[in-house]
This record gives sequence, C-alpha cells and structure tokens, in this order.
Amino acid sequence: MTNTECNDIVKRAYAAHNQTLLRASIADVNKVWFDLLGEFEETVVYNTFLELTTYSVYMPTPGNIRKAIIEKQVGRIPTGLAAWGTLQKLARNAHSGTYEDIPVHPVLKMTVEEVGHQAYELHTNGDRELFIDTYMKVCERYQREQLKLQ
Repeated sequence: MTNTECNDIVKRAYAAHNQTLLRASIADVNKVWFDLLGEFEETVVYNTFLELTTYSVYMPTPGNIRKAIIEKQVGRIPTGLAAWGTLQKLARNAHSGTYEDIPVHPVLKMTVEEVGHQAYELHTNGDRELFIDTYMKVCERYQREQLKLQ
C-alpha cells in the first residue's frame, strides 16, 4: 500500500467514526498508520477495518487492524485448553497405533518441542497446568514474532 492510499484509509476511518483528525496531528497519525499497515494491500486493510468497525463501538487502532490481518493469514491460535485437548487426542492415537489427520497449530508444535518427548505422557491435572502455562508463554512469543514489522 502506498502512503497516499494509507492516508485515504485514515480519512475514511476517522469519518466512519465521526472523529475529527486535527491538522496538527495529521502527519503523525498518517505515519503511524503507514508504519503499522503499509506492508499490506489497501483492500485488505480497508476490508479488515470495516469488519472490526462493524463489531466494535470504538474505532479500531492500526495495531488492532494489523493483528486482525495477521490472525486471518496465520489462523487463530487455539486456547490453552483446546491445545491440551488436541495433545491428548494425539497421544491417544499414538498409543493405540491409529492415525487420524488432526490439524496442529504451530504454537502447539512449538510447545511440544519445548516440553520435550514426555509431552505425550502428560495426563494429570498438574501436567495439564504445566502444559497450559508453557503453552501460554510460547503463545506470547509466537504472537510477538508474528506481529513484528516486516
């Protein structure tokens, strides 16, 4: 997206929420929006803005828009409990010798690598808490990496 296209999106965003874009801050606002969203296509940015605007009372920030675009591209990260359930299903299949094509999010793969080979042996409530704590830390690192500016 070009700087001019980004400036147009900023104007439309402020207009959509009946916000006044002050002359003194126009350059700064446009720069921040371009810095965070300039690597994406104009239509992707604007369509994501419209989606977020439809479901939110407040105007989405460029950071919220960036996060939503990346989430669409990468896929939503499963919750800790959902990841635990997937791990348990994988472990059951491995132990019974059956194969089932189960989609595994990269964060779950990274967590299993971090926990080590004993990940497939976890089954108690304490094990679940350990796994979910580790999963949440890995999830934070993954999100920070995904949201980095290109």
